[in-house]
Amino acid sequence: MRLTLISDLQSKPDLLAAFSLALRGRQKSGGPLSFWLREKQTASDELPIAELQSLAAEHEFRLETSWAHRRVAGLMPLHIPDRETARNKSRAFQGRRILSAHSLQQAELLLLENPSDEVLVSAWRAAISKQSSGATLNHAATLALARRFENRLHIVSGLRVEDYAELKDEPLASLAFCGSFTAEPKAFLKRLGYL
Repeated sequence: MRLTLISDLQSKPDLLAAFSLALRGRQKSGGPLSFWLREKQTASDELPIAELQSLAAEHEFRLETSWAHRRVAGLMPLHIPDRETARNKSRAFQGRRILSAHSLQQAELLLLENPSDEVLVSAWRAAISKQSSGATLNHAATLALARRFENRLHIVSGLRVEDYAELKDEPLASLAFCGSFTAEPKAFLKRLGYL
């Protein structure tokens, strides 16, 4: 299973420097790592794409981006929002698509209809950082779905550091963290065994 780190460069402008510093102590034994450049409100040409690509090559992690930055994505995995128009437009994308869903029923349907794509489903539990979180996922049903569609289901929102130890051996594509990671990148990666 992959660990996905979600960026928040708008409210944490020093995040990239802190992440870069933390990577110097990275142990590859921690497992595969992704960095999702999620900034939806930032213009693509203002993003530190070249710096992140250099870091990704040097420290062997996968760089991912959001639909809003599809013009600079190249073959980076592309996160597609939970909107039918975006899903339809993204079908022409040549790289890996990660489709967003907000229920297990929707996630299952997307997994069945798009066998070469992955699905990001939320919320594992109510997120502290979001004012209005919707319904949370049934944990047993989510893991059952992950076992049916091995390495194609990502979980996001409301994850805690403790969840990683509990879920790391499940056939999930990834666990995606934002708040825990952006608060203290080095301490977060250390607690999960990546440093």
